[in-house]
Amino acid sequence: VPFYIMTSPINHEETAKYFKDNNYFGLPESDLVLFQQGMLPCLTEDGKIIMESAGKVAMAPDGNGGIYPSMQNSGVLDDMTKRGIKYLHVFSIDNALTKIADPVFIGYCISQNADCGNKVVWKSGPHEKVGVIAERSGKPCVVEYSEITTEMAERTDSQGRLLFGPGNICNHFYTLDFLRDKVMPNLGNLYHIARKKIPYYDESLQQTVKPDENNGLKLESFIFDI
Repeated sequence: VPFYIMTSPINHEETAKYFKDNNYFGLPESDLVLFQQGMLPCLTEDGKIIMESAGKVAMAPDGNGGIYPSMQNSGVLDDMTKRGIKYLHVFSIDNALTKIADPVFIGYCISQNADCGNKVVWKSGPHEKVGVIAERSGKPCVVEYSEITTEMAERTDSQGRLLFGPGNICNHFYTLDFLRDKVMPNLGNLYHIARKKIPYYDESLQQTVKPDENNGLKLESFIFDI
């Protein structure tokens, strides 16, 4: 089973070296494919570009939603097509308990002729910091925890269960046809704002400063915004 890993320019070389030094953990080298996600400039609250140094713009990875244009731009989508791949199991690096290539999840999606699927875990409480499954304009979607109100997070049904209880764990199924024919031609420019501590160049000090508090904005696309 080929294993595709999206890195960023920040950690790509280190990741590639790690796998090589460990003999690709038994995988054939040709079945491990690394590709890099895109980067976007960091902004101040009033929309100005932050400089990391006198001659360098502060940049940050474009979010896990960057997987779609990166797959297309890197040639990964074409590589999958050439290999005859039909189905993809996509998960995030920070989900250490993921059952990779989960046969039950993938098998169920295939049995339902699903174009895509999303595996969830019920939230431990109303304010757990995970996205939730909701419905927007009659279609299922994921809403980030930072984008729902306290009232919505605490809302329950007639049985006392959380109305927005299914938590998103970034564990997805796709058919390759769905990605190639539906997602890629319709990619938009929807970005979410993340307020972060971003090192910046201080002209008066003539050096880069690491702030103690959030001082800027990073733009991120989310994998579920399709």
